[in-house]
Amino acid sequence: MLFFIIFIGMCYGTMAFLMSYILTKKSGKRFYAPLVTFIVGGLLLWYSIFIVGGFEGMGYGLVSLGILAVAVFSVVPLAILGKFYTAKQNHYSRIDKVFLGVLPVIFIAGLLFLHHLDDNYWVIDQGAVAVAKSELNQSGYSLSTIGEGKKSLTLTLGKEYRGKKISIEKVKQWRSTTVIVKLTEGGELEKTPFITVGLDEIKEPLTVKTTDGKIFSAFK
Repeated sequence: MLFFIIFIGMCYGTMAFLMSYILTKKSGKRFYAPLVTFIVGGLLLWYSIFIVGGFEGMGYGLVSLGILAVAVFSVVPLAILGKFYTAKQNHYSRIDKVFLGVLPVIFIAGLLFLHHLDDNYWVIDQGAVAVAKSELNQSGYSLSTIGEGKKSLTLTLGKEYRGKKISIEKVKQWRSTTVIVKLTEGGELEKTPFITVGLDEIKEPLTVKTTDGKIFSAFK
């Protein structure tokens, strides 16, 4: 998964490089292309560390590494190819104009898509507890504040879920918050599973349910 995110960053880096490369054609200053790409990657890395921060910023940081990799590895091929450029190649071709029209759209659409996929949650803890220790042997969740307006949600399952494993399938933040958990076999037979996740925000009404549609209520 980490390498896939870095690969996505390399795709963005390639698009940034191509746009910069084409735009600098007329001036002949093609060496600006890797520099601009490096700046884009550096700004995203800064954003991931100082603006988002923590585990949430890791995804943006990995994307920035992919962009920075393209910037660094494009320098040598660009320097070699630079020896073969002619004055005729300093003008926009028909393909260049198509790229200039299409690449920005793909770039922006991709960023919006990534933002849409950003569920704004992270797993704090998960495991299993003995049935006798689970809260009244019932299933439900509890909420708490963990600072800066962020919330933590702990879902504890009752004895009917002994031997199950629990994981987060998806967190939807469209209009209201929906936490969807996935239950699988392979857990400890005499224990019931629990999971605690951090959430950037909770939009009421909050719904916590399984992939099969089983809805859990808050502990009272």
